[in-house]
Amino acid sequence: MIKHILCMSIFQTIVLFAIIFFGYNFFPEGVEGAFNITNDKSIGITKLRAASHPVKKWAEWDYKFVMNGMVRDFDGSQIYEYFANDTPSRHLTIVFNVFVILQIFNMISSRKINDELNIFKDVTTNPMFMGVWLAICVLHFIIIQYGSIVMKCHVAGLTSEQWIWCLIIGSFALPVNFILKFVPDSIAFTMGDEDPQDVEDAANDYAELKLKAYGNTQLLQNA
Repeated sequence: MIKHILCMSIFQTIVLFAIIFFGYNFFPEGVEGAFNITNDKSIGITKLRAASHPVKKWAEWDYKFVMNGMVRDFDGSQIYEYFANDTPSRHLTIVFNVFVILQIFNMISSRKINDELNIFKDVTTNPMFMGVWLAICVLHFIIIQYGSIVMKCHVAGLTSEQWIWCLIIGSFALPVNFILKFVPDSIAFTMGDEDPQDVEDAANDYAELKLKAYGNTQLLQNA
């Protein structure tokens, strides 16, 4: 289990840092800024406001990709700080969205903790898990799309194209989890010393729980 926690943490950290520092170069925009020719504040940064940015690079940003959400640049010059009172950053809303989606997919992966390959086995037989998982998905969508300034999310949420990108990136938690199943546990440290008898007792308890959970179903299938 430690290898999954450790490696998934490293994977998610790399993904999130990549989006934070480079996401404004590849996440599509096409709605606010230069595209907001009606200067409608309800959909985000207006064209006039975008063009008035004090830094030439950002004043000339074409908004084919999202505006950089970092408050200031490394040289101390303003980036999104200039738009702080207009709307929370779409860029950083994407970062938050990808982070939560990674956890949502990881919830499915975490159903199996002994490197079982089929993480979807009997997923529908646990109504509480399904209910909680679906509730998290729905509530998260509402927060992103309608949370606005209260939740520090962009006033117009995310576009459908941005959602698709977020879902694709977040779904990579599943193949990463699958690959880790073939990695030996020895790559990760062990937390504390375990008595061999305790390990054996835990394995027996797990086998008993599996029998209680799936025994009747398997008997019916074999009948």
